[in-house]
Amino acid sequence: MIDWSYGLLSEPERVLLNRLSVFAGGWTLEAAEYVCADDVGAHGRAPLRSADILDLMLRLVDKSLVILDEQSPSTGSGQAGESRYRMLETIRQYARDKLLESGEVELVRTCHLDYFVQFTEQGEPLFDGPEQINWLNRLEIEHDNLRAAFAWSVANPQRTEPGMRLGSAIKILWVAHDHHGEAIRWIEQLMARQLAASDTVRAKFLGGTSLIVQQVGDWARARAILEEGLLIFRDLNNVQALLLHCAG
Repeated sequence: MIDWSYGLLSEPERVLLNRLSVFAGGWTLEAAEYVCADDVGAHGRAPLRSADILDLMLRLVDKSLVILDEQSPSTGSGQAGESRYRMLETIRQYARDKLLESGEVELVRTCHLDYFVQFTEQGEPLFDGPEQINWLNRLEIEHDNLRAAFAWSVANPQRTEPGMRLGSAIKILWVAHDHHGEAIRWIEQLMARQLAASDTVRAKFLGGTSLIVQQVGDWARARAILEEGLLIFRDLNNVQALLLHCAG
């Protein structure tokens, strides 16, 4: 049945459906435009204009291949909540197989990782203000996507730095929502390759890691990791970051 429905799609609809399969637990229009669009067909990918993404997704909704959910909660910034889209898992698996056949999976998954690194880093300032709870809830909604992004990072040594940036940006989510065990699993894999990242990214990541390790009761290791991060900040002569690091 899915194969029959897929065969009736236009080529742009097929391309979009395939690329949407990298999302786990749903996505927003903004995310789909960033991850799935390629206006010029770079790196050998089929061209897909960002301006066409919404129309193509709504066509997939009409054909029952994508589901449009109610709006997600507002981030608290005064903006309205965003509509979310998702696929049934059977359709997602089918589309993911097609993405593998297309040869685009590496590029699309890398775009997915890059999007969620930027998404989480842009929200970091909200952790220190009245919007903290709303932003934490927003991150929880995206938690399956964050897991998928981490999985791609740890599976590819050349993606270590984006994974470390992602970990730094969501450390408060891990602490506040008691995801310590999961956090440690990602952290251990990234720590083994930390020298692949820049010193600034490493130092910030080590600060967040020390906080997580402290939460699970390993005080000695937390102190050692924190001191390692502080040494890097001192070498960089980054006084402001050093103070923030100590405060965290």
